[in-house]
Amino acid sequence: NKFIIPGGVKVIGEHAFAETKLEQITFNEGLTKINSYAFFASSIESIALPDSVKNIGAYAFSECFNAKKLVLPKRLKAIKESVFMGVNAKKISIPNSVTYIGKYAFANCSKLESVTLPKNLKTIKPYAFNNCEKLSLVNLSSSLAQGIGEAFRECNSIEKFKVSKTNKKYSVKKDVLFNKNISRLVKYPAKKSGKSYTVPSSVKVIDKYAFSSCLKLKNIS
Repeated sequence: NKFIIPGGVKVIGEHAFAETKLEQITFNEGLTKINSYAFFASSIESIALPDSVKNIGAYAFSECFNAKKLVLPKRLKAIKESVFMGVNAKKISIPNSVTYIGKYAFANCSKLESVTLPKNLKTIKPYAFNNCEKLSLVNLSSSLAQGIGEAFRECNSIEKFKVSKTNKKYSVKKDVLFNKNISRLVKYPAKKSGKSYTVPSSVKVIDKYAFSSCLKLKNIS
């Protein structure tokens, strides 16, 4: 159930370890690319990638339900579609080198409790963290420019959003996410305490799914 990837390997091919029963895999420093579906639905228990890895293909570690640890390389720039969908790590540290997070990248990560989005993140696609049922805190980066609205759909345990004061696009008021000048309500935390909420008078637009799954909320004015 163990395998050490040889030191001379630079690329891991598509489906190379897909659906295998290997539980422990050691990744060598010098590995630069992991192709799509490389470890899809495998039994790997810990994903600790060396900093030499710069490219990880879509679905590479998708449905690795036994994986309880995820360490990402410090020079990674893009987290592609569904790449870590279903990984069961409680905490995920996304390196500041990451500028893009794709659709369903961390969807169905049922044990994930909190996430801090990296300071250089520019784009996060819809459903990136879809159905992360234990996720309660989302910290937004200072440079995030677009995409938050639908990234956290069906995350029914979110209690609050936090945003850097230097963020030029978003702001938070009483744990609720708005655009910078509070003219657009982006997302209301699904598990925020309180049964009623008054939308600020400055708000002109309420985003799609802004109040989805807010089961505690009974009255909105």
